[in-house]
Amino acid sequence: MSASFASDEADVAEDSEWERTESQRNSCYNCGSAAPSLCSDGHLSTVAPEDVFLDPADELKPVELDTEEPGSLTRQLVKRLTSSEVVPSGGSSAEGGGSLSWAGEGSRAFLESSLEEAIHSLLMKLESLTHRCRELQDLEQEVMRLEDLLKCRLPGHRSRSSSLSLTVESALESFDFLNTSDFDDDDTGDDNAGVSSPPQKSPLFDPDADGIESQHSEARGHLSEALTEDTGVGNSVAGSPMPLTTGNENLDVAIVIHLQYCNHLIQLLACGVGVWQRRSLLLKLSAQTQLLEELAEISVDRLGALTSAADVLPSLAERPRLMTLWSECSGSSGLFHTTLDRVFQHMKQSYAAALQERHPRSADTVISMVVGEMVDRSDLAATHTPSPPGAAAATLSRDVLTVFQFHNYILEHEVQDMQTHLLHLAREESFAEILSSGDSSLCLAELEEVALSTLWPRNITLKILASLLTAEDPQVSKAAADYLSSGASNRHFRTRAVECYTQALSEAGVQSQRAACSALGCLQAVESIKTVISMCDSADEELRHVAIETLLAFGDEGRLAYEQLDTVVGEMIRLGTRRGNAVTTAF
Repeated sequence: MSASFASDEADVAEDSEWERTESQRNSCYNCGSAAPSLCSDGHLSTVAPEDVFLDPADELKPVELDTEEPGSLTRQLVKRLTSSEVVPSGGSSAEGGGSLSWAGEGSRAFLESSLEEAIHSLLMKLESLTHRCRELQDLEQEVMRLEDLLKCRLPGHRSRSSSLSLTVESALESFDFLNTSDFDDDDTGDDNAGVSSPPQKSPLFDPDADGIESQHSEARGHLSEALTEDTGVGNSVAGSPMPLTTGNENLDVAIVIHLQYCNHLIQLLACGVGVWQRRSLLLKLSAQTQLLEELAEISVDRLGALTSAADVLPSLAERPRLMTLWSECSGSSGLFHTTLDRVFQHMKQSYAAALQERHPRSADTVISMVVGEMVDRSDLAATHTPSPPGAAAATLSRDVLTVFQFHNYILEHEVQDMQTHLLHLAREESFAEILSSGDSSLCLAELEEVALSTLWPRNITLKILASLLTAEDPQVSKAAADYLSSGASNRHFRTRAVECYTQALSEAGVQSQRAACSALGCLQAVESIKTVISMCDSADEELRHVAIETLLAFGDEGRLAYEQLDTVVGEMIRLGTRRGNAVTTAF
């Protein structure tokens, strides 16, 4: 849906749009072309070097444009003017596996205009939504504020190369015909009149001519903005041929990553998700909105004073071992971000030995799980191997982890030491295996030994715990219920568990639905009440009974829901009885 929307927007960019007023333009951030995705650089390879004129010392020659090619001529022109600037000299940036994940690429592959592209892409995505809730409105306002702050920065140190500036300036001069009137008197016979003095116009057209003259001074600025919006290069602000940037490439990349992540979350929302999943996605978007606000403040007020991640995130400095881990993963130049490949390699080098000693089968899995959750990508745990070949390795070397993602994971899991945390995760692997073994004595021992706070918890672990609630051994079922009930006060465990069990109610399998319903009762998950109510209408009598018990376990709100449900059922029964009697009487 996003790709088709961007394509439609690109085709709308016509010459008439250059005449829009500045106020109209600022009220609609997607009036130009949607910039190409950062995750797809294939379009760069379509321009041959011989199609581009580069040397400002050479006499400028006409550029042949294909009038049959779809899209505006302006886009073709600037594409030819700038193609050599954006194509990496070391080869195609698409090398090694086509399009990348939303996580983006490493800073070396980022284009100068990528920050501007990411902002405009996200704004267009937001504007494409028919209905926008408060969280999405807040995000839109923050992204627009970020763009305004970047536009207000002094651009002196952010200019493109002199050749690109001269080339774009020359392109603008090619449109000087806008400064000549279309209403010249063809009968004067003085070819130099239009050059040496203002052309004589017929009095009939004087009002229109005045209007045209009043727009001449703005023609170059509007054209400059059109070049930017229609192509992604050129002038970000009228009269200033600079891309949007904070002035720090490291911070630019970090902001782009979080803008792309917001785009990814919005796309998931637009695809249609359950109530609980929607709530989870909106919470993530709210967190990103707050982070973008902080990043905007950093780019304006604190950028020059930052020398380490501790200056950006003081709470990370309070955990010296984790601060050291980030510094080693990111290197001396990675203040705000690093690549996933470096994180994987360094964590394996640092912690694999300890993991292999205690949990030989879990070392690679738990490291992948941690990094995957940091960037919110569950696919990493399933696909990562110690030495990923070919395209997979190239992708990991470009995908990015920001210090803010790293820090968020640390806070969410209350990690003090990464090795201890990884060992806990590896322990959960064996914990789940024992609980699913069917040995009651081992299950009871594990539930007593393993603290709930040390669990990830993974969905498979949660489902195994819920299955014990329906175990034939009453001791096991009671121990499992007590274990899950203790999780009601653990925010991290409860959040993941409620999401897992609520989703399980919508999946096939009556047995798993019963277990999930009972588990929600143990967790006092009142927020799942609507889903539980839907189970009260199940064709399975035992599931209906479990759902009613769960409602009653939710306290006053659950009892009220049950009473309303009972009233509705009673009314339906009475209505059905009346209709039956009426039919009988009729005969």
